[in-house]
Amino acid sequence: GSSNLHEWFIGQVGLVGPLPRSTKTGFMSELLQNWLNNEVGLSTNVANFEKDFASGYLFGEILHKFRQQDDFDQFINKSSHEAKLSNFKRLEPTLKVLGIRINATQSNQMMNGERGASLRLLYQLKMATERLLLATDAGAVQTKQRAVGAGGSAAGYKGMVLGGDVTKGIRVPREHFDKHERRLFEHRLRSTCPNAKQDRLKKVQARFEKEMHKQEAMADRMKVMEEAHATDKRDIHRFATRERMRQNRLAKDDWTRSHIEQWSRNMDRRAELEKHDVHFMRRMNQQHDDRVES
Repeated sequence: GSSNLHEWFIGQVGLVGPLPRSTKTGFMSELLQNWLNNEVGLSTNVANFEKDFASGYLFGEILHKFRQQDDFDQFINKSSHEAKLSNFKRLEPTLKVLGIRINATQSNQMMNGERGASLRLLYQLKMATERLLLATDAGAVQTKQRAVGAGGSAAGYKGMVLGGDVTKGIRVPREHFDKHERRLFEHRLRSTCPNAKQDRLKKVQARFEKEMHKQEAMADRMKVMEEAHATDKRDIHRFATRERMRQNRLAKDDWTRSHIEQWSRNMDRRAELEKHDVHFMRRMNQQHDDRVES
């Protein structure tokens, strides 16, 4: 397949000898794009391989134009998860008949638009269609050559394809084996492909989790603020209590001092009264003694 592909490429660009990988890939991409848009004539003008072929619909259309995809009417031209699964599930047995094997991982790479994934399958499809054209009868080949020689490559080639002159790939059917392989492919495809509903659910959950973390962070900030407020209240209460105790102690000290002073004054007054009483008693005694002597 790779050698035939290289020969096709060399024939198209008219070069001989090996080319750098990046250069060859670039030329092949351009030639494939020209083949799809100007010769095969798809319903959609291919501008981006990864995006345009992600749903698998255009692969089915290519195969349909070469009379290989009989159930193309059941393909879904949408980019939804189920549409992609349905399209690639239908592509797999057709590609197998053409000798092209794809697995669930490769299909997921194309469905996810990974760079180069769809391009690799298109390379193989191009070579498979070349083999189909070579397998047609001499009249079909001559029709193609006349169309190309007349300068009507696109119209003639496209007319030949749509006219139904391409040989249909044939494979000996193995009903039970093929049915089992189809089920296995679909199972692996579903199990390895991210579910769109699950993705949406994860996004919704992510928004709720983001809001939850936001609320938790806000609650933590409020808790810190409340704790700081409670600490401030305790500090204020402690300060007020200490200040009240200090004021009470000062008042008590003032009361004690004033009462001590009053007591001292009372003691001094009492001493003066006692002293006066002593002098009075002495005078009375002296007067009594004087009367007795007289």
